[in-house]
Amino acid sequence: MEQNNSSDLLLVIDMQNVYTKGQEWACKGIEHASASILRLLNSQKTKQVIFTQYLATEHPDGVWKEYNKVNAAVNSDPWLNEMMPEFLPWVKTYPVFTKSVYSSFAIPEVVKAAKKARHLVISGVVAECCVLSTVLSAIDAGCKVIYLTDAVAGLSEVSRKETENIISYFAPLHTVLMTTEEYLLSDTPKSHLCYKVSGPIKLSLDEKIALFRMSLFRIFLTFSIYFFTIYVFYLRFRFMLPFSILDQDFLFCC
Repeated sequence: MEQNNSSDLLLVIDMQNVYTKGQEWACKGIEHASASILRLLNSQKTKQVIFTQYLATEHPDGVWKEYNKVNAAVNSDPWLNEMMPEFLPWVKTYPVFTKSVYSSFAIPEVVKAAKKARHLVISGVVAECCVLSTVLSAIDAGCKVIYLTDAVAGLSEVSRKETENIISYFAPLHTVLMTTEEYLLSDTPKSHLCYKVSGPIKLSLDEKIALFRMSLFRIFLTFSIYFFTIYVFYLRFRFMLPFSILDQDFLFCC
């Protein structure tokens, strides 16, 4: 994969009106995600920025035919498909590429730019849909992904956090999870950075039993080594003493 490592590429995924509050595909926390993205854009931290926009194709393949039929009302509304008002000034500066599927890597220009970038910085909507699909495609393409947890919104808070958990499983080699604040304060995120897992890690009953048994074994092993060490010192101390009459009281006590 060709990389010039010149700078990071910020990918802003599908920040369109249909995902705003009160709309059919409204995303929970879209306002917060939008504010984080705008903060990043204003900081000029990333010199390369690409916006994507989902627009239904007139000739979809396979299940996408049913998808477009179910969502015909949304697809036919120009305003719903437009970029959110706060991003309109920015799309005059940076390119906007359209797609008719979930992954932004269906766009050749995105793939080319992402492969040349030092890191691919992910933001936008929908976390469990277009964002997740894009991240997985980027991983397969060999890109190092920085996932901005507060610059992404999902259909619900639960689905957003579940998406974070899924993406965190690819860390630290393929992904790094951080907030916008952490990214702005960072220099070059390293592959060995610790990553975040949102929410508690859920273990199955078998996994819990296995961890319990491992803990018991570690405790047993620790005490065994401790008592064995004491016993060895005891034997050395005892048998290195001269067996004389003067030592009878000591030997008796032992």
